[in-house]
Amino acid sequence: MSPLELSRNFNLIRTWRLSRQRLPSLQRLMPELAEQDIHLEALRQLPVTGKLEYRERAQEWLETNAALPHFMIRTGGTTGAPTLQWGYMPPYAPPPAPSGEEPRPLYLKAGDGRQGTVPHFPKDVGSLIAPLRDIEGYRIMTEILQTRYRFAGYEEQFSRLSIPLPAAKKLVHYILLNNIGVNNFGLREVHTNSSFVSRAWRRRIETVLQAKLIDHYGFTEIQTARAHECPSCGYYHFPDSIYPEVVDLRGNLLSAPHANGRLLVTRLLEENDCAMPVLRFDSGDIAEIGVPCAFTGETGFKPWGKIDHSIGIDGGAAGDLYPVRYGDIQDAIDSSAVVARIDNIRHSLVTLTEGDTFPKWRLLPCPDAANQARLEIEMLFDPRLFTDEWAQFEADLRARLDANNPDYRRAIDHAGFHLHIAGLPPGSLSDRDVMKS
Repeated sequence: MSPLELSRNFNLIRTWRLSRQRLPSLQRLMPELAEQDIHLEALRQLPVTGKLEYRERAQEWLETNAALPHFMIRTGGTTGAPTLQWGYMPPYAPPPAPSGEEPRPLYLKAGDGRQGTVPHFPKDVGSLIAPLRDIEGYRIMTEILQTRYRFAGYEEQFSRLSIPLPAAKKLVHYILLNNIGVNNFGLREVHTNSSFVSRAWRRRIETVLQAKLIDHYGFTEIQTARAHECPSCGYYHFPDSIYPEVVDLRGNLLSAPHANGRLLVTRLLEENDCAMPVLRFDSGDIAEIGVPCAFTGETGFKPWGKIDHSIGIDGGAAGDLYPVRYGDIQDAIDSSAVVARIDNIRHSLVTLTEGDTFPKWRLLPCPDAANQARLEIEMLFDPRLFTDEWAQFEADLRARLDANNPDYRRAIDHAGFHLHIAGLPPGSLSDRDVMKS
């Protein structure tokens, strides 16, 4: 057992006890166990917490734990249920840096809640929060990045930018549209938060901002559930306060490298932690299991988007398979110049550019045909007229699906899976039908 697993197991003992104390409904699900019997295997015997159960327990938590210090916000996540927060947001004032040390980096944190969750840095040392409500916010941000400061013990410029992925796309387009030079920026790292970032956008952000993109994964229902993209293995890792599981369609734990499954997350409570217990919460996302990481000592994962935007099938002897994941489609067509795009209201607060739009496509199961699915993509041309162009586009798309996801080929070989790809003429898909992250 790795040090990370040992730490999680220790935190689980406390979590088990506090969960039974603070949520009466959990006493019926969680037996009173001796300390030596509380371990990760015992956790896996508990039922999955879905969206409905989360809302019910959040309400129960508010009613039975009103004496605990907290304030409440409503999440913008998949449940929209109350989330409890503790602490406060301190004003910006870099703490004094000890003399004799290397200059500490300055962090610029961007976002106003409309653009998604912003990753948090440890202790928020030397960080400034910049709101991005309109074009003026982006202008101010570029000025901050260009300016040199004289904070004792700190670097002269902001070298780390923490920004939601949609806002990062907008920043890139704001810079390009206004011909802003980035040679005066001091950025070295751009930290984004997303459920999936395509390779095309990763390259574009890194090229324009001249900085390394490091992605973070999380969701608003559990504020501490933030997984960080590992520079060593390339997969994502949660801290020891979060226990992740990847399970198949039947709820069985998966562990084989590159296996795909549903991501479940448990918040492990630390000492004097007043947070609401959340056990085996269904993230609603599909995750690919990584390879053992020498840096963290555990196996990470990679998010590939929403389960509801993916196709899962029973692969027989090959096990459960996800031949088509949301991220596979998005990664393949996100940079295409011939796919129609939709303006997304949530992300269109600043610039009406391709940075605010999603490719127009949707993925549908075929209820009357086993192990088949239909992918519909709206094009900027009519595939019925430009047949050669469509044939080439479809062939390239199938090749990318085959290369990106081993489950795609396994599903074809072991389960007779077939993906129907339909090219639609302009105007065929309504905005509400488009699959957005």
